[in-house]
Amino acid sequence: MATILVTGSNRGLGLEWVRRYAADGWRVYATCRHPQQADELQRLAHRHANVTIHRLDVTAADQIAALAAELRDRPIDLLVNNAGVLLPGTAESLTETQWDQTYNVNVRAVWQLSRAVMPQMRGAGGGSIINIASVVAQAGNPGQANYVASKAGLIGLTKAVAAEVAPRNITVNAVSP
Repeated sequence: MATILVTGSNRGLGLEWVRRYAADGWRVYATCRHPQQADELQRLAHRHANVTIHRLDVTAADQIAALAAELRDRPIDLLVNNAGVLLPGTAESLTETQWDQTYNVNVRAVWQLSRAVMPQMRGAGGGSIINIASVVAQAGNPGQANYVASKAGLIGLTKAVAAEVAPRNITVNAVSP
């Protein structure tokens, strides 16, 4: 059975990834910060035995390590780095904390989680990583400087990592839904 790990699975695109891959018979590891509050995700997992929910704050390195350890003996065919944050504010009004939070969720966490599951992908002979980017990385929307910068950084990270891991049969792509 093919496996997928999806971050930010409690709503929106993440929930839809879980829904569709579960219906297609994949083994789905769905993550979110507050599983007990993810009612729709809980209902989905109840309907599909192939879906398990895992608590994960993507900015917490210890939680990433714990999840990687929990899943270490299971292949990961596809990782979808979907978790993201948009904290609106102008370049002048943003605080350093807001900037750091946006970057940590939208870029750093993607790197940390990808790095954590690559050994399983290599062990299984390959895999794929999809990073959810945004068209605003090119558009430069006013009032979203931190988000724009983080998504542009994510695209750059994706390109660099893709080149590094291609010889190991791991593909890495960014998509902008």
